[in-house]
Amino acid sequence: MAVNAIVSLLLSHQFDAARSHWRKIRGENKHAAMRGIGVYFHLKDKKFDDALNVLQDEQDMFSIFLRS
Repeated sequence: MAVNAIVSLLLSHQFDAARSHWRKIRGENKHAAMRGIGVYFHLKDKKFDDALNVLQDEQDMFSIFLRS
């Protein structure tokens, strides 16, 4: 449910609100999309190394896809 709220905010171009909501729940919500959203925020800020660090220890297919 929280991931859907963040995605809705992103689709509405409410990036600051989406980022704020993501920061609040990123530690407790382990949904794969949360990693993707984190990568998106880092890429949007042109912090490419930080984007890769989000996926550093992950070996699932979704993370491998995001790294590529």
